[in-house]
Amino acid sequence: MAEAVGNAGMKSSLAAEARDVWDGLRLRPGRTALSGLAIGLGMAATTLLLAALGGLQRQARAVLAELGGRVLAIEAGAELRAGGAEPVRADAAVLAACFPDSDVAAARSRFVALRPEDGGGEVRLIETDERWARVRNWRAVRGRLLDARDARLAERHALISLAASRRQGWDVGRHVALEGLTYTIVGVAAPAGGGEGEGGEPWVCVPWMPSGAAGGGAGVEALILMRIPPDAAMGSRVAAARRALAAGRAGPDRYRWLTPDDILLGVRRMRTAVGWAVGSVALLCLVLGGTTLSALMVANVRERMAEIGLRRALGARPADVGRLFLLEGVAVSGAAALAGAGVAQAALGWLGGALPLPLRLDAATLLTPVALTLILGAALSYWPARAAARILPAEALRAE
Repeated sequence: MAEAVGNAGMKSSLAAEARDVWDGLRLRPGRTALSGLAIGLGMAATTLLLAALGGLQRQARAVLAELGGRVLAIEAGAELRAGGAEPVRADAAVLAACFPDSDVAAARSRFVALRPEDGGGEVRLIETDERWARVRNWRAVRGRLLDARDARLAERHALISLAASRRQGWDVGRHVALEGLTYTIVGVAAPAGGGEGEGGEPWVCVPWMPSGAAGGGAGVEALILMRIPPDAAMGSRVAAARRALAAGRAGPDRYRWLTPDDILLGVRRMRTAVGWAVGSVALLCLVLGGTTLSALMVANVRERMAEIGLRRALGARPADVGRLFLLEGVAVSGAAALAGAGVAQAALGWLGGALPLPLRLDAATLLTPVALTLILGAALSYWPARAAARILPAEALRAE
C-alpha cells in the first residue's frame, strides 16, 4: 500500500514538473523556437556529416575487402573510352601475356536506365568476363558467378550485386532488360571479405556485348585490374606494366594508374573535405543555437524573479529551482535534436540515391548527435539554473 502511494506521488510530482517546464517555455515562444531551430539545423547537419563519414569509411573497408592491398587499378582515359571496348581488352591481354603470374581483367561500365517493370531508376552496367569476379574477390551469395562459357559465347546472363538485389527486388532467374537486350540473372554476388553491407552500389555484370550493341557516351568508364602476387613488389610491377603498355599501341599516359594506397588516399581526402564543409555548418548552427539557448535561459531567470521568490517562499529548495531551469534547457535541446534527426533521416531517405556520396545511416549515426545535443543543452543551461537556485526568496520578491 505504501509503495503504491509512493509511486502515485512520484508520478504526480513528475507531471507537475513537466507542466512547470512547459509553462516556462511558453513564456517566450519566439526565443524558444529560434533556439530550437538553430539547434535542430545543427543536429541535422551533424547527422548528415556522420552519415557521409560513415559511408566513406564503409567504402574504404569495401575497397580493402574486394581488392586487398595487391590489386593495381588502371583507368582508361577519355580517348580510350571513346574507342569502345576493344582497345582496353587488347591492353588487358597484353598485360596478361607479359605477367602470367597475375590475374588481369578488363571491364567497361556505365549507368543505364531501367524499365518501370524492372523497378525503375538507374543501375551500373558492367561489361566484362569471368576473370573480373576473381580479381574483385567476389563470392556468389545466391546462384553462381559468370563463367568462361558465358564470356566465350556472350550468353545473355547477368550477375547482380547484393545491393541491386535488395533495392530492385531481383533474384536468380529473373529477366531484366538492359539497353534493349534481355538478360537472365544467374547469380547474386558480394565481396568475399564482407565489405558490402546494407549499402553498396547496385550493379549488373554481363559478358562483353557485341560491338555496336554497347552504349557509349560521357558516362562510360573503362578499367583494367591486375592482382599482383605477394612476392612481387608493387612499385616494380607498376613500372613494368607501364613499359609493357608503352611497347604496344597504347601509351602509358592514356591511363591513370592507381594503387590501393592511391584509392584509399582519395577516400581520406574526400572525408576531410566533407568533414570541413558539413562540419563547419553543423558547428555554426550548434554555436548559434547554444548561444540563443543560453540567452533564453538567462532571460527566463530575470523575468521570473517573482515566480522564483514565490516558489522559495512556499518551500521549494534551491535544487528544485535549479532543476526546473535545467530541465527547460534540456527539453528545448532534446526536442530540437529529435526534430533535426527526423529531418536528416527524411532527407537521406529522399535524396540518398541522388547524392554523390555513399551514406550510412544507423542507430549510432542518429543517437550520437542526439546525446551530444542533450549534453550541450545541459551544459549551457547549468549556469542560468545555478544563478536561479542561488536567488534568495526575499531578494526575488523585493526585486519584483
